[in-house]
Amino acid sequence: MNPFRHTRRVLLTLSATAVLLGLGTAQAQAQAAFPSKPIRIVAPFSAGSGVDAIARMYAQQLSEQLKVPVVVENREGAGGMIGAAYVAKLPADGYSLLVATTPFVVGPISQGNAAYDPIKDFVAVSRLATNPLALAVNPNVPAKTMKDLIAYARSNPGALTYASSGPGTPSQLEMESLKSLLGIDIREIPYKSNAQALTDLIGGTVSMYYTVQSTTLANLKAGKLRALGVGASRATQALPDVPPVAEAAGLPGYEALIWYGFVAPKGTPPEIVAQLNAAITRASQAPTVMEGIAKNGFESAPSSPAEFATQMGTEADKWTALVKSGKSK
Repeated sequence: MNPFRHTRRVLLTLSATAVLLGLGTAQAQAQAAFPSKPIRIVAPFSAGSGVDAIARMYAQQLSEQLKVPVVVENREGAGGMIGAAYVAKLPADGYSLLVATTPFVVGPISQGNAAYDPIKDFVAVSRLATNPLALAVNPNVPAKTMKDLIAYARSNPGALTYASSGPGTPSQLEMESLKSLLGIDIREIPYKSNAQALTDLIGGTVSMYYTVQSTTLANLKAGKLRALGVGASRATQALPDVPPVAEAAGLPGYEALIWYGFVAPKGTPPEIVAQLNAAITRASQAPTVMEGIAKNGFESAPSSPAEFATQMGTEADKWTALVKSGKSK
């Protein structure tokens, strides 16, 4: 064997190994250095919404935990799907997060024409909180209880209206489900934003709004609106005097609540996802976040990435089956 050729092969092998080791070291250093620039949280609903509130609560604490600016960007529209489609196309480097809610999964399934797939185009980072729905009515509606509302709606089909945040959102799907369960006719008035729907509800343009309690909480407490029931299994901390819809409407086992969580574009490195999850877990224990969660009517519920991914998958399977069967819930 030619000794020079053998030596050349050895040198080439050593060089290749060094390059691979160098690449591995560079990748490790890049991950270890994360984050090294501002992180963006996209809230796919309007400023003032529950999604916006939770995004800003966590942005402040994550900035302190990760030692970089964390900014919130509102990209509303299409029941949250515009913001989700936008984030799906961003670099998978950990610097872009989306506040995902139940509509993030349900919207594409119920409409079938979304520009993203909630399971294939994203990775779960952490669940943040849950939030029950509350049926809020304008004080001029001639109903002070769920039983009053049911009786009036049955006697006056189509006379009452409800605001929705658009197709595939909880305010639309859950209200349609409730109408079906109770056998009542209430007309839908779709809105482009929670803020606009709330304004018209207070003004009496629409009769009611079945949305997360955080959206209407301040106006309920101020007496501008009246709550007839909450979608939790029991009275909530935020609205302790409001009965569960299950009890008030005679629907045993009924629940209507949504979850909030952070997701990132598919391909975000697992090490970075783990880093973000650890920071979110710490942030969830901060007094300002805990107080903000309670004040806004949420319930804190941080999780591991795997647990949140499982929950989203279960949600997708549930709604896929229901849409195929022609039911809304």
